[in-house]
Amino acid sequence: MLKHICSIVAFFMMPLCVGAQNAKHFKYQGEINTSYSFCIDEELNNLNLEVINGVRFSRYLYAGVGLGATANFSDEAILFPVFIDLKGYMPVTSKMDLIAGVDVGTKLDYTYDMSGGFLFRPEFGLNFPMKRRVGLKLTLLYELYSWKTTILNTEVKYKTNEIGLKLGVSF
Repeated sequence: MLKHICSIVAFFMMPLCVGAQNAKHFKYQGEINTSYSFCIDEELNNLNLEVINGVRFSRYLYAGVGLGATANFSDEAILFPVFIDLKGYMPVTSKMDLIAGVDVGTKLDYTYDMSGGFLFRPEFGLNFPMKRRVGLKLTLLYELYSWKTTILNTEVKYKTNEIGLKLGVSF
């Protein structure tokens, strides 16, 4: 069992070592993303705007912290996602990378007092490095958000499953 755990840790640490000859580690990378998503279970449509600030450890690995605002079209509530963002980049050509990432966090909702749920959002897509430090990305995302609320003195658990498309700029 210990061998398996060590192998998994080594696999996830590999992107830090792949670019070991590169002297420019730990660069700041900011992102501004907008996304549209719709719920699979209910008739919910969301528009999301988020800002992520993080560190690019190598050509292959990025970690950051994000804050956003999500507007729900079927409701007048605005949710504020707060999350940790992890991404892996796999260069295909000098002008295109494949992206696999995950956001883990929560959403704050002051309108209906449903804050403190669990947000899990994996994404897969393409990154297009354009100029020196600017890149454009297009990803397909899945979002799972579960939370609890109290309605008429009864605790109710909710869960939403959403699929969406995200367009972003990194700098």
